[in-house]
Amino acid sequence: FAGFYYAYLPTTETFGIYMILGGVFFILVRRLQKDRNNALGAPANEDDSTNWNLILKQMLISPFWIYLLIGAIAGLMYLTRADGLIWLFMALIVILVQGYSTRKVEKGKRSSKFKFWSPILLCLAGFFIICSPWILRNLSEFGSVFAPGTNRAFWLTVYDDLYAYPASQLTFNRWLNSGIMEILKARGWALGLNLLNAFAVQGGIFLLPLMLGGMWVNRKDWRVSLGVLAWFVIFLAMTLVFPYQGARGGFFHAGAALQPLLWALVPAGLVVFIGWGERSRKWNSGRALKVFGYGSVGLAIIITFFVTWQRLGSEVLVDPDWGKTELTYQLVEEHLVNLGISPEAIVMVNNPPGYNAMTGRKAIVVPNGDLETSIQAGKMYDAGYLILDENYPQGLRDLYTNPGDQPGLIYLDSIEQMHIYMFEQ
Repeated sequence: FAGFYYAYLPTTETFGIYMILGGVFFILVRRLQKDRNNALGAPANEDDSTNWNLILKQMLISPFWIYLLIGAIAGLMYLTRADGLIWLFMALIVILVQGYSTRKVEKGKRSSKFKFWSPILLCLAGFFIICSPWILRNLSEFGSVFAPGTNRAFWLTVYDDLYAYPASQLTFNRWLNSGIMEILKARGWALGLNLLNAFAVQGGIFLLPLMLGGMWVNRKDWRVSLGVLAWFVIFLAMTLVFPYQGARGGFFHAGAALQPLLWALVPAGLVVFIGWGERSRKWNSGRALKVFGYGSVGLAIIITFFVTWQRLGSEVLVDPDWGKTELTYQLVEEHLVNLGISPEAIVMVNNPPGYNAMTGRKAIVVPNGDLETSIQAGKMYDAGYLILDENYPQGLRDLYTNPGDQPGLIYLDSIEQMHIYMFEQ
């Protein structure tokens, strides 16, 4: 009963994948926190040392494999979401902390040098083994590790700049010329929404105090310390560096990796709360644990049901809102086929992945800008048709509210409040 996350978990989204990978990441962190020698142990006698089951077991739980695995998990998180790169740095921080802590114990020993470089190299190897196909693909396609334009995401002045054409207009000078007050205003807006997200979504509203209590009693646990650090890094990145992306869903998505840890802290926080009630209010701890334990589960069920119902639409059983636009794309596609339009023709729509998934036709996004911008982008990417729905750029307001022929565009028809235009060749 995952509250706000529940509606997204069964869909083709990154939430479920990110939660699983985040949970595995913290399990591996716990493994690194344990002393390696105590975890492996030593053969009881000479005969045991030749026991292949024991040797295999030692190999599987060896810290060497853990370093490789934690790097691989970070690589999978990066392939899941671009902000997954943060988790590679979190893994390296854990390794460095482990190295310093064990080096203090083994100070002066030659083996202490291993505590840093070999684990770091193994972690990086695990990361690059997973990510190398994607990196090689980028090098082949773009000649660089990252896709061109990646650094332009820093210089957005409005959310719709994500779809700016040409992207070269997104520069530091343009961002700075938008004005200091606008820059601060955007970050203040993102701060408010991200804090609300932390309270309602990540904290589940009523679970947040229990999470904080669980953090406090487990503050010496590496997982908790690392989780808090990762949360602050993600929060600051999605508030100060990428305010528009963060407030419009980036923080919501990126925080999913921390949810297994946050939820796991709730029982510990509940015990703290019951302990306070026992000392201050003379509660019966056994009875209180049952009441508040079952009550917490009951509230989680109610909130999950309510939020999911709101997400899907109040008329979910009759006329669901969820995926309505994508279903309408199928009707639009049928109409295009009836008009004799080739299935190879490219369309320009608000949601290209959705249109392609529902119809199989190639699609590009409607760029942010006016009519001339859309025409230029259409020519650049060989788009033959423009499908305009209610989520249009402000520069195309007149084109949507007053459908008809325009210079460079021929109006064809309208279906379910979607207008179909053909680009003049």
